[in-house]
Amino acid sequence: MSLLVVENLSVERDGRGLVKDASFSVSEGELVILLGPNGAGKTSLLKACLGLDRTKKGSVSLGASALTDLSPTQRARLVSYLPQTQDLAWPNRVSDLVSLGRFAHGAAMGRLGEAVEQALTACDVKHLSERSADTLSGGEIARVHFARAFAAEAPLLIADEPVAALDPRHQFRIMDLIKSFVANGGGALVVLHDVSLAAKYADRLIWMLDGKIVADGSVTETLTAHRMAEIYGVAAEINGAQVQITGTL
Repeated sequence: MSLLVVENLSVERDGRGLVKDASFSVSEGELVILLGPNGAGKTSLLKACLGLDRTKKGSVSLGASALTDLSPTQRARLVSYLPQTQDLAWPNRVSDLVSLGRFAHGAAMGRLGEAVEQALTACDVKHLSERSADTLSGGEIARVHFARAFAAEAPLLIADEPVAALDPRHQFRIMDLIKSFVANGGGALVVLHDVSLAAKYADRLIWMLDGKIVADGSVTETLTAHRMAEIYGVAAEINGAQVQITGTL
């Protein structure tokens, strides 16, 4: 089943096309990773998929419903969003922060407790539940934000550079969490900059350049030296899911 369907989507700001005629889908059990250089339109595309950016044309569907037909609460039950920056406005307890993921479900406290506990356990932060979030390390707070997203129990996860600024160990831990979510029937659309990491985890890669999707397919189909040159302007050697940058072009 398709969780997200995007058709001929365009986003324009101040007369400049940020996203141009983008079409793709994300299905249950699928991890789709979006790649491209800075300024390619990746974040603008994600925001348009969530109704956070006004579109010039095209359509977005979440599940069986058009995005424009859904209320904010209905959208929040269908998709969890992790933006690039996740600043903490105040020093919440971890358990309270994760509970915010249940906001769209109202005040059914019994279910709230069960969903939050499952999310804390899945993200390996249950032992931190009484800690103040502003005392956590970068890797710990990243897992807490994922627990908040998973507590929503939305079928679709959209994450914008979720491993940025994390060390390699925590990058793998976060990607393992996303992969586990997908293996249990969820769908995920994730922006990454590390091509090797994307190749290790993705079911599909979507490549963007200058606001356009230039390729959409499996790692084997789309990860080539030619595409690395086209997208990033670098010379690269490809060995399976391993990418070695050998220089600039």
